[in-house]
Amino acid sequence: MPEMPEVESIRRTLDKHIKGRTIESVEILLPRLIKFPDADTYKTRLTGEKITGLMRRGKYLIMQLENNIMAVFHLRMTGRLCYVEKNSLEDKYKKIIFNFDNGDKLIYADIRTLGTLYAVKPEEIIKIK
Repeated sequence: MPEMPEVESIRRTLDKHIKGRTIESVEILLPRLIKFPDADTYKTRLTGEKITGLMRRGKYLIMQLENNIMAVFHLRMTGRLCYVEKNSLEDKYKKIIFNFDNGDKLIYADIRTLGTLYAVKPEEIIKIK
């Protein structure tokens, strides 16, 4: 399981790639990883939105969007977030794919599928467990 220093390192690395990008679409290959809201609402909340930054709170990564939605990730034991440039090879354990306006992707991959993802409004933050 990544500890806080590793999560912070992931945040710093990804932030410079995804900040300012617009999420063109979200592909959910394993819907049970989305803990709140349901998978269709998750896609709706993120699609077409611009990323204003990536933050960390403890071991959670929080992607802040322009519409005030927070896409929250907890990697658990084997989850990872990979930034993939256009036409590059993708991780074979990909579960969620965020397609950006420039053709690049952010891939959530997880061998054991223990991670959790959320897309919450500020007043829904209590839904995160």
